[in-house]
Amino acid sequence: MGPGRVIKYGIESEAEYLEKGKDFIWKIFQIESLEGVENLQQIAEVDGFHSLFVGPADLSMSMRACHVPESEISEKISEIQALCGEIAAKNGKFSGSCAEPDKFSCQQLINRGIQWMTIGQDMRLISTALAEAVRKINKD
Repeated sequence: MGPGRVIKYGIESEAEYLEKGKDFIWKIFQIESLEGVENLQQIAEVDGFHSLFVGPADLSMSMRACHVPESEISEKISEIQALCGEIAAKNGKFSGSCAEPDKFSCQQLINRGIQWMTIGQDMRLISTALAEAVRKINKD
């Protein structure tokens, strides 16, 4: 089974991985709904986790479902990222979110108090590269 093989790479045994892993694996609460945003302070006060993470794509879908005007979504997500950074810091937690794969996007998140970020989403990067490959093939 794929996941079973993956966790054993470089590890002597699965039992050893599970014993040591608990000290190295972050527990992260993802904020991906307006309900999560409304309860951000209470979530941040929970013991035993390391970071809050704003998932902008899922959060934007939640906003659309709650009839937030499309023209306001990007700005509201920026505000929520800043709020998450602030609340996480006040509660001794880290904050994370997603950046586009460019320096400007990363700097914007840092300016909002976000301490770590994913840089581009793997499926988007792969699909973009594959679409470009198909475009080149069809061009020739």
